[in-house]
Amino acid sequence: MNRVTLAVLVLAVMVCFFARDDSTLEYFHITEANMTKDTKSLDIDDNLRIPSFFIGRPHFVHNEKQKIIVFRDDDIGPDWSVNSAIYITDLFRRMNVSHVLGIVPANIDGRKLDDDTVLYNYLKSIKDDESIEFALHGYDHSLNEFESIELNGSPDSAMSKIYSGIRIIEDVVGITPVTFVPPYGVYNENTRIALKSTDSLHIMSTCQTGIKGNRAFKEVDGLLYLPSTTYFYNWDEKRYNTHKEIISSCNHAFDKYGVCVIVFHHHMLKDDSANMDPTKVQELINVIEWARSKEHDGSAKIMLLKDISKDDLQ
Repeated sequence: MNRVTLAVLVLAVMVCFFARDDSTLEYFHITEANMTKDTKSLDIDDNLRIPSFFIGRPHFVHNEKQKIIVFRDDDIGPDWSVNSAIYITDLFRRMNVSHVLGIVPANIDGRKLDDDTVLYNYLKSIKDDESIEFALHGYDHSLNEFESIELNGSPDSAMSKIYSGIRIIEDVVGITPVTFVPPYGVYNENTRIALKSTDSLHIMSTCQTGIKGNRAFKEVDGLLYLPSTTYFYNWDEKRYNTHKEIISSCNHAFDKYGVCVIVFHHHMLKDDSANMDPTKVQELINVIEWARSKEHDGSAKIMLLKDISKDDLQ
C-alpha cells in the first residue's frame, strides 16, 4: 500500500468518525449540557453501581410495536416518607429514565400536599421535567378507598375525592393528571363513572388483580386499562423479589401483553433504621440498567402511562 492510498483511507475513517450521530455520544456519557442543577447536586451513595453507559439520552433503533416498559412509584404524599420519595425520584432523574409518580394529594389526617413544605417545594421544582408523570393515586389512600364508594352526595364520594385530588395536584404542579391509580388496586363502578366524567382522567392503572378481567391493556368505554404486571415486593411470600425475578416477570408480560408495568414503593426501599437500603436500591438500579439495555437495542421503550395509546398495544 503506497502513502497516497494510506492517506486516503485515514481521511475516510476520520470523516466517518466525526460525522457520527452526537446523540450516541450523549448516551454513553453524562455531560454538563444534559445535567440539571438537581442532577449535579444529587447525593447518592457512591457505592451504588450506576454505570455511565446507562446515563444520558438513549439512542434507539425504531421498531414497530416495540415492547413497552413503565416504572411506577406509588405513595408520594404529605408526611409519608418524603425523603425516600425525593431520593428515588432523583435517582431516576440522574439516570434520565422516565417514571410515573403516584401522587396521594392528602392524608387521613386532613393534611394536603401544600401542608408538607418539603414535598410541596420539591414537586414544584420538578414540575417541568418531561420524564416524570404525576398520576392521581386516590385521594387520602385510606384502606380500600374506592372499593365500595358512593358516586356523589358527600365529601367521601368518588366524584368529590377525584375532583378534589385533581385540583390539589393542579395547584401544586400546574399539571392535570390523566392517569388514575386506585389505592390497593380496588375500585367499583362508581369510580369508573366518576373518572369518565372528568375532562382529563382516561387511564386506569391498577395492581395485578386488574389483569383478571377482560379490560387489561384495552380501551373500554373511553378508559385505557394499564394494570401493573410486575412488583418489586412479593406480597404473597412477603419478601423482595430479586432483579432477576423482576426481569423474568417483565419478559413474561412482554410475551403476553407487550407491556411491562413495574410497580414499587420508595418507602419500602428503606432498611429497618429508616435509611435507604443500598441492596434494595441496587436491585432497582439493576432493573433500570436492564430496561435501558432493551431500549438501546430497540426491542423496547420506556414510557410514561400518559403517553401510551391503544395503538401502542399489541
